[in-house]
Amino acid sequence: MARVVIFGLGDYAEVADVHLAEESDHDIVAFTVEEAYRSAPSFRGRPTIPFERITQELPPSEAAMLVAVGPSNANRLRARLYDAARAKGYTLISHVSPKAIVWPGVPIGDNSFIFEGSVLEPFTSIGNDTILWSGVLVAHHSHVGNHCFLAPRVAISGRSVVEDHCFVGINSTVRDHVRLGAGCVVGAGALITKDTEPQSVYASPRSRRYRDDSSGVKL
Repeated sequence: MARVVIFGLGDYAEVADVHLAEESDHDIVAFTVEEAYRSAPSFRGRPTIPFERITQELPPSEAAMLVAVGPSNANRLRARLYDAARAKGYTLISHVSPKAIVWPGVPIGDNSFIFEGSVLEPFTSIGNDTILWSGVLVAHHSHVGNHCFLAPRVAISGRSVVEDHCFVGINSTVRDHVRLGAGCVVGAGALITKDTEPQSVYASPRSRRYRDDSSGVKL
């Protein structure tokens, strides 16, 4: 069992805390955040320690860390904090939900989080600091790079590559043999069928309002 500090106070940090408590033998002893964003002395019943003082209060010899920050700025905020935590000497944990299906031997980098219902098929790989939220499918021979965020129900088809710093929105699909260029943002429900340029943005058209009154609709 490792003692763990969670970096973050947002939704991801809160959800990660629940998962680690229920699905692992880690002991979450504190939260940390940069001093400018520390709004209270405690969070979820544990102390909130300014990151600037974390090595004095819980040094790397006494605790590991999970940087649990969302996909802001195409995951670059989390990547910066990931680098800062490593520079301070912390071991960064990863977590794979026991309710995920992960083929034996699939490599998963540090500070990555694989949520329940996700499927990693044979010959896949996941980089460092990458989040696969609930129900993500990464099909055979595909790779998801570093500092990525795949929202719920994303499907990455076989022999595809998601390069670093990509965000892929809920219910999106990447077809087989496709490469998402670094830093791409893919909106909810999009279908990507060809290689993309780095830093490009893809969005599916929003559903239009079909009629004004639903009372006469037969379901």
